[in-house]
Amino acid sequence: MISLCIPYYEDPNRLRSILMNDWIELFDEVIIVDDGSVEYPAKPIIEEFEDEGIFWYANLSLYRVIHDLGFNAHGARNLAAKEATSDWLFFMDVDMELTEGFCKELFERVESTPEGEFIVCRVLGQDCINIFCVRSEDFWKAGGYDEETKGYHLGDRMFRERLDSFCKPVLTDTNLPCNRMARKKYADDTITGTMYPDDRTVVERNVKHIKPILKMIEERNKDPKLWVKIPKICFDWEKIF
Repeated sequence: MISLCIPYYEDPNRLRSILMNDWIELFDEVIIVDDGSVEYPAKPIIEEFEDEGIFWYANLSLYRVIHDLGFNAHGARNLAAKEATSDWLFFMDVDMELTEGFCKELFERVESTPEGEFIVCRVLGQDCINIFCVRSEDFWKAGGYDEETKGYHLGDRMFRERLDSFCKPVLTDTNLPCNRMARKKYADDTITGTMYPDDRTVVERNVKHIKPILKMIEERNKDPKLWVKIPKICFDWEKIF
């Protein structure tokens, strides 16, 4: 019924925390997409749990973006959505913490949410744009994520602009805990890809470098006929297991 889709990048402790969470067992499948981690790839971390007899292990799939493209989480989400088999897709980041109360409400809402609506998860008391549960058909009707924005934390709002235009977002009552506060972003034109010097900082190139791309996406968002033509999975990837 629900596929849990999680992009991962160089964050072993938070990934372990998710895998040790009992509530992960509620989901029909868990799809983790490693966005090209070099220092701490997801595969050996997940394999730590292989011999523990954990229920969810057989329902977990791991995919890997072969090259570190300097933030390709939008593409990672597209890949997870493409490989998912459930009717509903729940997109969650690795710094979220599943709780009994949240999972209970999420599954109840999936059962009762009418056509034309999707579930937005309350994080830090509000809609943080990128944590939501949506029908697979509505995700693709909105065109999936814009992979042209790789290297920049910009794609969530652009995707939501399309999705929200035909599918009503309904916020959960229960908060989904986050164990990392919002990271501060800085621009540095001397770098070629997004960097994470510490747990609370993102450094990327100035948005001025992709102004033509952003303008193109803004124009494309105005014409639903173009959404199905949005390029998707435009990178090399592999299925690990």
